[in-house]
Amino acid sequence: MSVAEFESAFTSSYSSLVVLAAASAGRSDAEDVVSEAAVVALKKLDSFEAGSNFGAWMATIVRYVASNTTRGERRRRQRIRRFALLRPGMTRAGASPPTGDGREFSREIQPMLDQLSPAQRECLLLRVALSHSYEEIASITGISPATARSHVLRARRRVMGMSAPGRSHDE
Repeated sequence: MSVAEFESAFTSSYSSLVVLAAASAGRSDAEDVVSEAAVVALKKLDSFEAGSNFGAWMATIVRYVASNTTRGERRRRQRIRRFALLRPGMTRAGASPPTGDGREFSREIQPMLDQLSPAQRECLLLRVALSHSYEEIASITGISPATARSHVLRARRRVMGMSAPGRSHDE
């Protein structure tokens, strides 16, 4: 695959990749994760097999980068909390970095999405946010359409069983 072909395929799958990244690493980091995944993919462009599913290949790279980003963010928050606890006058609540962007989505929906498995989050967001068909979701994620449908159904059932505001989530 040439760089020009990569650019074209990447551009056409960008919105799906951002949703996958948001499902794994959170909305605030999604575009950064996809950008970093593009850099990784370009370095490994020679390992892409011609004729294979570009979206699924990129989705794997996005998941890997998102996992690394999430792990790094978790470690950073732990360091901040440990440091904050050493400073006089600072409470544990004050040690937590701000989360979300203050919108209703972040406060009400994101905690629910965080309780879903990564596969359920990905499939639900691709279906609901981007209106992808189950076949498209299957192509993007590398699973069968029936599995995609199952993930969406289970995610919907789980979200419907949760209460949005006021849930506490201790780490």
